[in-house]
Order: sequence, then structure tokens, then C-alpha cells
Amino acid sequence: MLNADHDALRASGDAFAEHLRSADVRLDAFLVPGARHGFLDKPHSEGFNEGITTMTEWLDRLKQE
Repeated sequence: MLNADHDALRASGDAFAEHLRSADVRLDAFLVPGARHGFLDKPHSEGFNEGITTMTEWLDRLKQE
């Protein structure tokens, strides 16, 4: 799960992550500091590069498992 730091929906994302964890669902959760809602749709926004890097590194780790 990838959450934006400054997002009105962040609290819902955090609650959903906790709900999944309490159901023993494996979950990797990340917070992108300074990012706002929809940052992955805006390549020049703060947090875009960090978000893409976080997802790429996560996928690389999954491939190695």
C-alpha cells in the first residue's frame, strides 16, 4: 500500500491497512512524505519519483522471494 502524506484519504488508507493486518493479510505499507492525493498521476509533483522508486523496489523484492 502506498499512501500520500498529505491526503484527505490517508486516514482511510491507514485504517484499511490495520484491518488487513488484523486479518493476517501480508501487507507492505509505505508513506510518501510531502506527497498529495493523486501524486502518481502527476509526474512533476512532489513525491512522484519517490513513489515510483518505492513501488519498483517493492516489486524487485517480490521477484527475489
